[in-house]
Amino acid sequence: MLHVKVKREDLAKAAAQANSIATSKHSMRICAFLLLEAEGDVLSVTASDLEITYRMTLPADVIEAGRATVPAKIFTDLTRNVNYEEVTLRETENQSIILTCGAFSTKLFGLSPESFPEMPDFDDTSLATVDGRFLADGINKTIASIMSGDETYNLSGVQFIKEIEEEIPVLKLASTDTQRMTLASLMVDDLEKLPLEAGIIVPPKGLTELKKLSDDATVVELGVSKTHLVAITQLAKVSIRLLEGPFPDYRKVIPVDNNLKAWFNRAELLDTLKRIKVFITGRHSIAKFSFGSDHLDIHIKNPELGEAEETVKIEYSGPEIVTGFNPEFYTDILATMASERVQLALSEGSVSYLFTGAEDPGFLAVVVSSELNDLTEANEPGNFSESGEDGEDGDL
Repeated sequence: MLHVKVKREDLAKAAAQANSIATSKHSMRICAFLLLEAEGDVLSVTASDLEITYRMTLPADVIEAGRATVPAKIFTDLTRNVNYEEVTLRETENQSIILTCGAFSTKLFGLSPESFPEMPDFDDTSLATVDGRFLADGINKTIASIMSGDETYNLSGVQFIKEIEEEIPVLKLASTDTQRMTLASLMVDDLEKLPLEAGIIVPPKGLTELKKLSDDATVVELGVSKTHLVAITQLAKVSIRLLEGPFPDYRKVIPVDNNLKAWFNRAELLDTLKRIKVFITGRHSIAKFSFGSDHLDIHIKNPELGEAEETVKIEYSGPEIVTGFNPEFYTDILATMASERVQLALSEGSVSYLFTGAEDPGFLAVVVSSELNDLTEANEPGNFSESGEDGEDGDL
């Protein structure tokens, strides 16, 4: 029967990360529990909602090997709030665990560990290595433009696909909600080991867990099966069930004829848009963008709240262009970029605008605009997606 001593700080971190996956809303009650496994000189903490399985391994003084389960939420709260360096876990009768920390002791009622979902088998899966920081950054830059809603199942995630650029395989992360598209490119060692020619689609919750895993790791090993993506670090492992369905070809929506260039300070425009977007409500989400010589005028009007306008200095010498955007599309993109100066490529008559930045290599974003007759019309519901020439035809 399980009996182990472990550092409280290590256990609290493992429990917190696992608890984000465990759920009490699942029809299987065991999905609200964590699986504890002690063997050799390590303790493993595992959570699963059947779509995602996460396991973290931490060093421990294993007095007796064993397997047991504990309720995820209360176990996480306890390990976070006890204030001694070491925690003792000891299994007793009736699948219970006694947790002792200093003068504090409690008994937690578990379920049979035999009913806990197994992690998919990846023993025969080839693995490729990626820098954890780059993977986390790529996810961060693409996750915001995922489509929400069950009717767009195949767009409800980020596509991971292998492309050949100058005879070098590159991992591409792409997402779209039909009004914007973001694309990040990553160099991955031994990428040829991954069957990603047709691409896979990773769902949002899995991406969040993959990003957390990557944030804490210098190196991440990736593997792909027919149904799952697995990511492995020195101390943790996560498997993610993939979404099914075709993903649109992102290359077809990247504008190639946008010969006009506007340069702006990323932080200044981001601050402006944060002020402007407070006027966004469900029915009124479009702001008027007027590109003029060396300046960008932004104006938003919401009949229910008021209106606001601000002028931002830019480097631009082309013809005046007036169009409409949802300011949140811009802020989502700019907030993830590192470049001090950002380039926006545009052209007269084009509905697609292209963001790039020198300090964001391999990243680009495309946003669909809405032509405006006047600001009042732009803020009427449905104008952004239903205006004849630039509605459905302008979707990505």
